[in-house]
Amino acid sequence: MVSANNKTRFYFVGGINGSGKSTILKELTKTEKKVKIIHGSVYFMRWLGLKNGDYNTLRSLDDVFVLKELDKMMNFLIKNPSFDANLIIFNAHYLNIRYGKAIKWIGDWMRLMDGLFLIKSNPQIILQRLNNDLKKTKRDRNLFSQNANYVKKIKFLSFCNNKSEIIIKKLSKNFNIPYFIINNKDILKTIRSFKKHIKGLEV
Repeated sequence: MVSANNKTRFYFVGGINGSGKSTILKELTKTEKKVKIIHGSVYFMRWLGLKNGDYNTLRSLDDVFVLKELDKMMNFLIKNPSFDANLIIFNAHYLNIRYGKAIKWIGDWMRLMDGLFLIKSNPQIILQRLNNDLKKTKRDRNLFSQNANYVKKIKFLSFCNNKSEIIIKKLSKNFNIPYFIINNKDILKTIRSFKKHIKGLEV
């Protein structure tokens, strides 16, 4: 996956929590060595001077302040790449989801992307992954309203999937950036599809 003109390329891979982005990208790096994955939340907490994993403090910050700082960080990372990679992938979200609300987690910096990807999964599968992760790590992502039952959680995840799709299509239109929506039903097929789209962008 080397760009024809050796230009470093930047792709944004988004999707709601539990969609499978991190798993897919981890598998991608096993075969593609000149790829750098930037996990948005990790770099952002470092940028803000927070301890790694301090999601509680991150969630407590004012949204306007956070989006301004996110814009600064992304512009810096894109305009000052310091990684030995032909392809840099930002693993993050189009929506900041918390306590049953979904806030757009985007900015004008996305105009600098060479391609946009949205990873979608079945809401039932996403909820199962989130529940398994909670049992394993004991970290509650606080995505849902306090009294949300199973049905309400599924409806909310479906809403977030659909809203993310609307966002990526609007970004593509506004900034003239190609976009791809990949349904994560089978990880191997998903990775093959992801590679195919990326190589198509590099032609």
